[in-house]
Amino acid sequence: MRRSSAAERLSEPELIPVDVERAHEEYERCAETPESVYENLDHGHALYETISESRQTLLEKREAEGDEFARERRQVYSHLEQGKLVHTRAKLENEGRGVTRPAIVDHDGSQILAFHKPFTGSLELFLGSDDVVYRVVSSLDARGQLTRKLAPIENLRDVGIDSVDQIKENIQAAEGQREHYSQIYGIDAHRLTHRANPFRLRDIDSHAESRAAVSASILSELLKNKERIVPVTVARNDEHGPGTLQQGVEGEIFGIEQVKRIYQSGDPDQYAYPILDLACGQFLNYETDGTAYNVVGGKLIDNGYSFVLSMQDPNAEESLHHAERHYPAGPLNGIALDILHDFPHWELDEDERQPYLDLVRDVNTYRSILQKKLTLREQRALPDSVREGDAARLVNNVFRYIFERVDENGEVIPETRTVAFHEARNFIARAHYIGMNGRPPRFELPKRRMRNFRERFEKKRSTS
Repeated sequence: MRRSSAAERLSEPELIPVDVERAHEEYERCAETPESVYENLDHGHALYETISESRQTLLEKREAEGDEFARERRQVYSHLEQGKLVHTRAKLENEGRGVTRPAIVDHDGSQILAFHKPFTGSLELFLGSDDVVYRVVSSLDARGQLTRKLAPIENLRDVGIDSVDQIKENIQAAEGQREHYSQIYGIDAHRLTHRANPFRLRDIDSHAESRAAVSASILSELLKNKERIVPVTVARNDEHGPGTLQQGVEGEIFGIEQVKRIYQSGDPDQYAYPILDLACGQFLNYETDGTAYNVVGGKLIDNGYSFVLSMQDPNAEESLHHAERHYPAGPLNGIALDILHDFPHWELDEDERQPYLDLVRDVNTYRSILQKKLTLREQRALPDSVREGDAARLVNNVFRYIFERVDENGEVIPETRTVAFHEARNFIARAHYIGMNGRPPRFELPKRRMRNFRERFEKKRSTS
């Protein structure tokens, strides 16, 4: 006897009495309009062009100063932005999200390895008025047209949900979180992107993952001698659709064997500086997906879940440092941060802290110029890059790129620009914290997630 397929079972009304057409209409009433999607794609591209030019200028100035690494990095940028993908297996998975695949990028006969990640689709869960949970797949076709498809989910556990009540609780929690954001930023948080909306993913509207991954690479240029931590990453929009290309990285995944090497070495302090550099990068970028698979060859890769919204504790003491009073919307998740938690005496030395302090100084100096706190003589004594605000303007524009959105008429949503400037200041505050303390704050790790890698390792060793 032939067993019915999953699609056939979903269509049987006696199993799931649903009205997909009605649910689709309900969803469209609360979703981003196609016009808004298209306008945000154009707006994001324009902002990317601006920060790409600033990044190019920054690297050229460093190259003129004899920085050989800046020259090499600028060449990689040009290769990834202008080259042709002669081989890629990147594709759109069934659920509508892009997956990362290796690619060969050819530019004037020279080929390099890169990782291609398209952002031509998104997955979203939607709770209809009939208490049925739908999987919503949005995608852009080859002509850039938006389509959305809804299908009821037969088994909620397949998407990591226990019950409809859990989704309702998540929605209620999200409402409370948006109210909290409204208090933090002094805005109507309901007009923010999905990063303030934890129960919905709308990457296709904002290309948030793509923007975050590119921004992590660009901001690393501001920290001389630290840019090696994040590989060159560029935004692309070609025959494969919108997405990112990241410079290929070879090396070990930072898995359990590397963790064992640290804890069993007898002298874990010899690993302090590589771990500190990675942990500072994960903290500076507010990394929430810094798992072992995203730390390869001593570099932070696949940075799409960086730069989440800050979460200010309204009950924090005013005496606390600015960076300690701001936490990401989701828990910081980074293997290097987890390890660093076990070694509170590890700190960067003065030379290693200097790039962070230089960035803070340059940004604050330019702010003083704008506020007319410096005389013309004091301004003339400054380097051209500081006087012209290269670092300060790049930071502001990058965070506009990450958070700023427009409506269906192409007008900037003012609340998103407020958030962008707020998060730019928080980024500088985090750089200041690292520069002054030589390390990120020592966050408490949730035991329920066993994010302390020493505990994980001890458990694994005892059962092996």
